Parts: sequence; C-alpha cells; structure tokens
Amino acid sequence: MEKLFLPLPNGLLLKIHAPFEVTSLLVKGLSIDLLIQNESSGKVCLEWGRKQYSYEKNKYWKNSFGAEDIVWYSNSEELCFLGSGFGFFREKGTDNYSFYIEDNRTEDVLTYTYPLLNFLVYLLDKYSYSPIHAAVIGLNDSYVLLPGKQNAGKSTTTASWALLGGKVIGDDICFIKPEAPFLAHGLYPTVRLREPSLSMLKNYLGNIKLSQKGNSKYFLNFNDLDTNCFKSKGKLSAILLLNIEKDECYQELGSRKKAYINLSSSMAFSVHHKADAIRTMKTVKLLTQELPIYEVGLSKDIFKNYQFLNSIIKGLQ
Repeated sequence: MEKLFLPLPNGLLLKIHAPFEVTSLLVKGLSIDLLIQNESSGKVCLEWGRKQYSYEKNKYWKNSFGAEDIVWYSNSEELCFLGSGFGFFREKGTDNYSFYIEDNRTEDVLTYTYPLLNFLVYLLDKYSYSPIHAAVIGLNDSYVLLPGKQNAGKSTTTASWALLGGKVIGDDICFIKPEAPFLAHGLYPTVRLREPSLSMLKNYLGNIKLSQKGNSKYFLNFNDLDTNCFKSKGKLSAILLLNIEKDECYQELGSRKKAYINLSSSMAFSVHHKADAIRTMKTVKLLTQELPIYEVGLSKDIFKNYQFLNSIIKGLQ
C-alpha cells in the first residue's frame, strides 16, 4: 500500500492510502504533492476499502445494472457513490472515507475521467466551494476565466497556452468560494483534446505522448511538460469569452449576460454532482458582476493567439 497527499483549498490535505497500481495513476491525474512531510491538522483520510465496497455492492447493486448506471445517495453525514466496479463512501456519523476500484476498471476510472471527481466535489461542497465549469489560464499573478460550451476553443486554447509557456489552473473545472470569488483553485493537471485540436497543436506537441480513449478523446498531462505550467490556485482578473468563428484576433467589451449564460453550465454541473447549485449560482453572479468581461476573437494560428492572449493578460496585471 502507498500513501499520497493531495493539497486542497481551505488548508485541507487529503491523504490517500491505496495500492501502488492505483496511486501511480492518481499521480498522473491529480495535483499530488510528493514532498509533504508533515500531515496537516486539516487532514482528511481516504482509505482503500474493499470491505465497505463489497457491503454496499451486495446491498444496492443489481444484476440488471449496466456500465453507465450509478447508485448515489449523500447528505451531510454520509456518502455512497457506487458505479460499475468502483465506489466512494463515507461512514455515517464519521469522517472516515473510503474507495475501491476493481482491477478491470482501474485504468478507465483513474485515467480517462477526472479522478475522484464526485468525491472531491462532495468534500469541497462541505467547505462552501462551488465547482465552476471553465478553464483558467494566466501569467504570474494574473489569471482569466475561460467559460464556454463544447467546441468554443477552450481546451485547444488551454493546451496551446501551456505548451508555449503559460500557466494553467484548469481546463474544464475549477473551484471557487463565494466569499473569495476572485481566487480559483485547480486540482486536475490535464486537458482533454479531440482530433481537430491535435492537428492545430501537432507542431508544438513534439514527442509528448498523449493518453487516448477510443478514437476521439486524447489527454495531455501538464506534468509531462518542462514548463512547470500547472498551478493549484490563482487570482482572477477577468472573464474572456472566446470567439473562434471569425478567425481573427480582436478584443472588445463583453456582455455580462452572455458571460452568465456561458457559466450557467456550472449550475447544471452542481446539480448533476449533488453540490449546492444555489451557492454555485451566487458564485457565478458574483463573478459576472464584479470581474471585467471581454469578448476575445482567436484565429487558427496558435502562436499568434498565444501572443495576443499574452498581451491581454499582461494588460490586466
């Protein structure tokens, strides 16, 4: 059994105790700190729990369930998230958390999805953090939020930004507390890419190996880069609404209404993951009311886009 530490917002430290084949994948998928020597007073333990998994599976899982089915109940005192071949649990009335993944599901659960996402959303929700559906990129102490629906250019922009030396807090999900709405936290040093993105990025990927699922999804791990590009938190300076349809670089004042609409998927995400959607809505309102908002046009020229975004973010510092 191996022990890992995942620093979380609010001074929390998640200690994960699991077999090597599990921890070796978690190191690739989460912002694990391997240098921590002292266990924090805000420590939360996540133990490898075959016994708890077997109990919950025998109690709730039916033979008619398929690979996409989920058994899920949670409240302020307990958690059961049971899928096909894996589960995350909290014992009622305790702060004891456990998880277990069957051998044939380990790689799929920990490589091709955001590892432990449902558990981390549940845990951070207890500390009033909202999941925000947006990428976060930046320079030095200035970061920008990039909301957007699928095919908005968010992941391609994030990947190219990292490959060319920029800093990244997240590609798809960050965590923000409404009491501190300008501080974004990231846990996942990966970006998911599709075929069209790869053709645009091929000159910058070099010999970097991407993980792949099926014929359409590819995963770039920021920790594989030499740029030390992934950061666990950063101060937000603006919201940038990307527009790739005009194939030209431009910057103009953006609509607060459009920014709110683009970030509204955060509420749907919160509902889906059983976080506090009302708190998430409050966080989104604060972000779109208080931060400067710009519509930013990008071209098909990756390096030109990087230079343009670089100048915008520098101007916000």
